[in-house]
Amino acid sequence: MHKVKSKKTKAKNVIEMPVVNPYSAGIDVSDKEHVIAVPQGIASPRVKSFGTMTCDITEIIEWLRECEIDTVAMESTGVYWKPLFSMLVGNGFEVYLVNARHVKNVTGSNYLCLWVGVVLCTSFCGTIGRSLHSLS
Repeated sequence: MHKVKSKKTKAKNVIEMPVVNPYSAGIDVSDKEHVIAVPQGIASPRVKSFGTMTCDITEIIEWLRECEIDTVAMESTGVYWKPLFSMLVGNGFEVYLVNARHVKNVTGSNYLCLWVGVVLCTSFCGTIGRSLHSLS
C-alpha cells in the first residue's frame, strides 16, 4: 500500500506598498497588440487591448486621457515600443521605458498574474527605473 503525501501549501506574503502616482498605467508591448492596465476604479474594464497601428496608438492616447493618466510604464523588449513611446512622449505623458528583466526582479511583484499588473504596481510604487534608449 502506498502512502499519499500531502503537499503543504505556503501562504503567499503580499507586501503593501505606498502609492506614489495613482494616475499611472502599465503597458505590455508586443508586435500584435498593446495591453494596457489602469488602476482599479478609474475605468471599466481596467485592462484593455489595442492594436499597434498609428490609429490604434491615437486611440490609446485618447483612452489614457479619458482615464486622466499622466504616467506610463512600458517594457522595452524588441522594437515595437518605439512608435508608442514616441507618440506618448509627444502628447505630454511621462513615460518610463522599463527593461522587462528588471521588472521581473522587483520584490513583491511575483503574486501578480499579468505583466502589465507588475508594471502598474511598480510604477505606482516608484520601484522601477527608466531605461535609456535612442529613438534614432
